[in-house]
Amino acid sequence: MKIIANAPMWFLLLGLTACLDGSSFTGLSTDICDSPCNFWGTWALQSIDGEALPAVVSKPIEPILVEVTAGSVILNEDSTCSHSISSRQTLNGNVTAETETGACTYAIDGKAHPTLTFGDGTILTGTIDLSEIALTEDGLVFVYRR
Repeated sequence: MKIIANAPMWFLLLGLTACLDGSSFTGLSTDICDSPCNFWGTWALQSIDGEALPAVVSKPIEPILVEVTAGSVILNEDSTCSHSISSRQTLNGNVTAETETGACTYAIDGKAHPTLTFGDGTILTGTIDLSEIALTEDGLVFVYRR
């Protein structure tokens, strides 16, 4: 899904959510986190491509203005995750709001690179540390913090 204009994949991402199992943490170096690492919990969307929320994600040539107003990712201990993203769309002066939610699974490799897999087969990758997750989709960087 892309949130841009036709808003497909992006909403799935917003949930930009990842998951991992305990064994995934053993390969992480101690400069990333103490052992065992704990990435579990709720991560709130802070910015998209460096722009604080609400962040415009539609292209200027499109007839609809799409702004992401909020989002979160919840990472669970069992490698499952969930996500939520809220947006507002403006078309011809009419404003509508929408919230998309979804489920995913995640893994984090030994170099702190999360991989989130969504039900539609979409896979997102990025970086993670104890305070921030950065995920990339369609060239946009979504940053989540605890």
